[in-house]
Parts: sequence; C-alpha cells; structure tokens
Amino acid sequence: MLFEKLLLAPTSEIVFIERPLLIDYAVCGVIELDEFVEILGATTSADGETKHVVIPFHTTVRTAMGADSGGCASNWLLLKNVSQLCRLYATQVLGLEVDDARALLELQDLFALEHLELTRAIYPQVTLRDWQLCLLCPLHILEKPNGRIEHVQSMVRKDQECFDNLTILKATVGHSNGHPAQMVGYIMFQTFKGSRSKRRSPHESPWPSVQVKQIFVRQAHRKLGCGKFLLDSMLEDILIKAQDDVNLSVLDLNEAATRWYRSQGFVISGISKDFLGTREDANVIVYQAMQRLQGKPREKAALKGKGPPNMFRADVLQEDIRIVYPDGSGTFDVKIVDFIEKGKDRLHAVDSAGLSLWDGETFTDQIDLNDFFRAGHVHFLRHLSLVMRDAELNKKLARQEKAQLRQHELEEIAAQAHARRSRPESLEDLDKRRRSKVARLVD
Repeated sequence: MLFEKLLLAPTSEIVFIERPLLIDYAVCGVIELDEFVEILGATTSADGETKHVVIPFHTTVRTAMGADSGGCASNWLLLKNVSQLCRLYATQVLGLEVDDARALLELQDLFALEHLELTRAIYPQVTLRDWQLCLLCPLHILEKPNGRIEHVQSMVRKDQECFDNLTILKATVGHSNGHPAQMVGYIMFQTFKGSRSKRRSPHESPWPSVQVKQIFVRQAHRKLGCGKFLLDSMLEDILIKAQDDVNLSVLDLNEAATRWYRSQGFVISGISKDFLGTREDANVIVYQAMQRLQGKPREKAALKGKGPPNMFRADVLQEDIRIVYPDGSGTFDVKIVDFIEKGKDRLHAVDSAGLSLWDGETFTDQIDLNDFFRAGHVHFLRHLSLVMRDAELNKKLARQEKAQLRQHELEEIAAQAHARRSRPESLEDLDKRRRSKVARLVD
C-alpha cells in the first residue's frame, strides 16, 4: 500500500522531484502565498501527447509553462512562484513497521504533551505521566523497561488476538534533497464487523464500523492536508461497508480538533468522562464522541427514529451557553434555568437576563439543547470538563454528608444502647426479669 501527495512549504530554492506524484488540489489550496504556484506535470500518455497540470491559488488562473521551461523531462514536476519559492515534499502514508516503534513513541508523547498543555490551566497538578496512562498504555506497560516499545511492536506483529483488527498507518515526509524520511503523523484505528445479534452490547454497532483510536500530526506539518490524508488513507485501507460508520472521541478542551472533525463530516453523538490521576482528585475530563454516518447506516438510523442518547439533563442547570440560532436570528448568551420533559421531548429553558438582549429586551426560550449541541449551534461558556468536575465535586460532597449523617446516627444508637446498659434497674425491671426467668424454668 502506497499513497503519495504534494505538500508545500516556504523555502529559498527550487527543487525537482524525479517521480510521479498524486496532486491534491485541496492540499495545495490552503497554502497562503501572495501570488500563486505553477505546477507543471509532464507525463507522456500512450499516444505521445504531453499533459500539463496547473494548480491556481485563490482565484488566480495562469497558463501552464511550456514543456521546455526549465528543462523539464518526462515524469518531472517543477514548482515556481512569482514572489516566493517553495520546496516540494513527497508525503507517503504506509503501514507501521516494527522498526518504527521508537518514532511512533516520540509522536505519541507529543500527542500526550498537547493534552497536558490543554488541561494545565485547570488542572496544574496533572502530569505527563497521567496523560500517558490515560491515552497510551496501562500502568504495568508504562513502568516496565522498554514496555512501551514492546507493546507497539506487539501491536504491529499482532501477537495477541485483540490486535487482529487494529491498524496503525504512518505519514512520512521524504525531503527532495536526499535526507531520510521523517515520520510526521500517524493514525491508529480498529475495525469491527458488526453484529445483528439481539444479545450484542449497547455500544456495539449492527453494521461494520471503524473506531479511530488516535490521530496526530506534528505541529509544523499541520494545515497542509496531512491529517486529511491520513483519514482518507484509513478509509482506503478498510472495508467499504465500514467507511459508512466512522467513530472517534476528542477532548472537549481541544476546540481546534473538534472544528476540524466537523469539517470532515463528523457530528457529536455523545459525551463521556474520565479521571486524570485518582478519582478523589476529581480531575474530570470530558470526551466528545463524534460519528460520521453515511449510506445505509444513516438511512436505517433515520428510519428507526432513534437518535443518539441525551447528553444533558438537569446536570447543566445554571450554566451559561452561547446559542447560534440555526434560523439566522442571531447569536445570544443565555443561562440554562430549567429542564423540561414533555413525553419524548427533552427541552431546556434558557433566560438571557443579564447576558444578552434581543431587540433591546431580555428573552426566554425553550431549546433542544442536546440537538443544538450536536449540530454545533451551542457552545458552553465554561468547558464541559469544568462543568462535569463541579458536578463530580457536588456528588462527592453529597456522599461525604451522607456518610457523616450515617455515622452520627450510628453514634446515637450506640449511645442509647450504652445508656440502657448503664442505668440502675427499677423494681419493675427486676420483677420482669424474675418472671421471665421463672417462665424459662417452667418450660
């Protein structure tokens, strides 16, 4: 399996690539240049005709250079820019090999480090090790010497049955000046055949699907189409039917990644929470489950009328949110003041008092918060991780109060029992005890 694509980056020289490449117009279109780049792809067809390819930037369209410009030969590509010269990179996506384990670990640590930076402001006590345990591997592998390298190599070799449907693709950049290729990104995913059994778990899909476990691109190579290239390469690698149901999870604090996934056709289908460090620390993080349904899975889900489960109920009351109304009526900051259940409908009442005005006045409304959030029309003014952290702290406080109340009740019961045992017996109590003893002797 071999995929190749053009990526551009500013440099101070003109470079030639002596091999045919797949030209991706969308990738080239994101480069911010003052003018444009002309690309001449001189390839000879069966009838001997030469084909020229021009990729315009913005709305500028220019004529391709002649075949004799710059001395181009067959199967060569020439990049030239009027005001800025560019270097051409050949990016490949290949299956990960055993010898790539160390390079993958380097990218995985950068992946964990970015998550650490996202949470540092709200959880300063969280460490890189906490994120490694959360994202990459369990404790016994992390603490074992060379444990992570052996773990990756085991996944590549598929030593265990659980690795049979797990695949890792790497994105490498080979510089045209002969330097060795560098791994700049990877995608790890798991495919599922699906089950139509009535005994399948609630989380198991009835049709073939794929779960993206990790996807990462080095910072210097972002916004050049490398992430999309990895995603597209994954879809090329899996069964056609599994392409219709793609799932992944993204940290709610990672707003840039969420926007990018939305641009690739994903919508939020649910939320889940996890803990960094110990549960008692209440370092709650929230993941947004995102899904891209196409074809028959999407049609069947619509026919059944079963949408994704509700994410929010009364647990988000008093939270401030920003609504971008889909009817174009405007963007408003409001407070969630009530949760209303009407049959199958789950609505949230909102109030703009003290936050925003509509036509100069405050207003109230009832919205389907879950549906608005999935579609990207609602943004919480506090990160969901903080919202769920406060909910967890409130639960923890309630548990402590309940435990203290129970302890107080037990202490009162013990005190009453002790008082009964220590007080002097009255004549009536002595008479009752004597008669009870006589009755036992008679029996």
